[in-house]
Amino acid sequence: MEPKRSLGDLGRLREELFRAARLVVDTGMHARRWTREQAIDCMLRTTGMGEKDTVAEIERYAVFPAQACAYKIGMKIVMEVREKANAELGNGFDIRRFMMRCCSTAACRSTLSRHTWTAGSGKRSSKRQPWSAAACCRLTACRH
Repeated sequence: MEPKRSLGDLGRLREELFRAARLVVDTGMHARRWTREQAIDCMLRTTGMGEKDTVAEIERYAVFPAQACAYKIGMKIVMEVREKANAELGNGFDIRRFMMRCCSTAACRSTLSRHTWTAGSGKRSSKRQPWSAAACCRLTACRH
């Protein structure tokens, strides 16, 4: 594997580990009644983050129960729709256009439909799923 690809994979795996740890900590704090210190300790041991960043994360989770879970569900929905669009459009699929549509429509601000997304139409089914604007923006790096 080429070095540039290896570093990209390392970064991706690090982010996946971070998101998994968030789910554990969020559940631990709100369902298992972990103390702040237990949550900090778990995140520090699991992710290798610095203490200052870890404390900031834990304090955010404390005031937003299930935020990590909601983010992960939203991310999975976007990835599912993206994979379906890519499979249907093949070479006609444009990731930049897809992400701009995700963040420039009401999908980012309120809901994201599990629908067949095409480059031009953006047709939606009546089945809607909740989606967090913050999660959309974080995933796609858009800024409203």
